[in-house]
Amino acid sequence: MAKTTRREFMVHSASGAAGLGLMLNGKWVKFAATPLAKPASANDRVGLGFIGFGIRGNILLESARETEQANFVEVCDCYQGHLERAKERTDGKIATNFAQYKKLLDRKDIDAVIVATPDHWHLQMVLDALSAGKDVYIEKPMTHQIEDGAKIVDLARRTGRIVQVGSQWVSGDQHKKAREIVVSGTLGKITKVTASYNRNSSTGSWNYPIPLDLQQGVNFNWTE
Repeated sequence: MAKTTRREFMVHSASGAAGLGLMLNGKWVKFAATPLAKPASANDRVGLGFIGFGIRGNILLESARETEQANFVEVCDCYQGHLERAKERTDGKIATNFAQYKKLLDRKDIDAVIVATPDHWHLQMVLDALSAGKDVYIEKPMTHQIEDGAKIVDLARRTGRIVQVGSQWVSGDQHKKAREIVVSGTLGKITKVTASYNRNSSTGSWNYPIPLDLQQGVNFNWTE
């Protein structure tokens, strides 16, 4: 990308795929990383809000920081500890909002939002964001139930807003290249594909300790 506009920011997220590749006929095929756009000027930066600031929210903040295309305006979370963490990550510059995400959506200086909440909150938060005129980057999975996806697609089309689902690897350069190789016929006729994703962690898969202050500093309702 030689130039990125405010509206294109959420579509052209960099994947950072340097060093990725696949083994083809005994040879390692390396994929080039998606280049980052030039840093945007202060007036061209996207005003960005975060709804949900757990593990994925923190990672996405760093990804957005690397693009140098956004101003971090406000973060909303139902756990006070996450809000404190957001302040730490931004040197105290980002505004915080305890569980009242609709107030975040009311801000005129927020152009786009990142939704990184538990799956069952995705549908309503994305619909509310689109209705408020915001572009949306939503964490995977897009919805808690398959049929809910059509509601998001329909509203995105009617409002003309941008919605991007953060499927990470599936949207990465390595998958695009793999598709090109398969379609080209280089591997012959493909009759079966086996894929796996493994995780080696001392705490298990997504089995994280519960903060000691969670009971006193949390509001799971999100709206009050």
